[in-house]
Amino acid sequence: MIDYFNITIDGDDFPEIGKKVVVRQPSGVKTKSFTEVKVSAGKYAPHFNVRVETNGQRIRFHGSPAQWLQGHNGMGSNDFRGLVKKTIRLAFETLEMDCPASVSKAIISGIYAVDEVHIAEHYAMTASLIAKLCDDIRRYGATSLKATPISPGIGVRLWPGSRYREVLIYNKQNYFMDKLLRHKYKLLGNMAMNFERIGTGLYFDQMMDQYLAHGVRIETRHKRDLKNKNLFLDKGFAWGQDTARALHMKTVEDIPLQDLPPLDM
Repeated sequence: MIDYFNITIDGDDFPEIGKKVVVRQPSGVKTKSFTEVKVSAGKYAPHFNVRVETNGQRIRFHGSPAQWLQGHNGMGSNDFRGLVKKTIRLAFETLEMDCPASVSKAIISGIYAVDEVHIAEHYAMTASLIAKLCDDIRRYGATSLKATPISPGIGVRLWPGSRYREVLIYNKQNYFMDKLLRHKYKLLGNMAMNFERIGTGLYFDQMMDQYLAHGVRIETRHKRDLKNKNLFLDKGFAWGQDTARALHMKTVEDIPLQDLPPLDM
């Protein structure tokens, strides 16, 4: 699933979102920008980030579409362009603003810059084995992976801090259940209990626990590798229905491990 994206759209019809910031450049030229805004429907609800940049000529959107659209990112969709459309339209709706014509045109045509994408998948594995897997990767993986433990939590990070790409392998069940109340508020908010949703309210923790207990989560985070000459995934129109999973799988398959089965197995 698409767990995060960071995109920018060029245009000249953006509303003033956030507080105006004027900066004098060394040349003496003044440039105007606006502070980033966290768009949210309520105190406990997920948020999405919007910022108008470059003298009002570019707008940036970034955040987790899964959390923003459905309240959690335990599972979600790989339809990148579809998620961009729904996410941005909901952002303007929440801001109580009309979506600018340039933004509407861009999200329909796919003519926007893709600066970063995180893709997460769950692989079948008993939760009790995840710590052993991560320890083995640190022991037997190539030194070029620079494998470091995730803290807090159970997992390992590969190529930490890389501007090219990064991989996280961890126990999502442990992460989710440790912060259960926060996630429950994000998904259910303060809605009054009623018969139609009593199961979701009472058994939310059990449902998510059971789902997450049977897999290890692997996130591939892509930045500069999106500009790879064989991919050209730094533009929205390059993403099809199967692009996200193919990119994720190729990254996982290419992780060099010694004395271990391939990670995608």
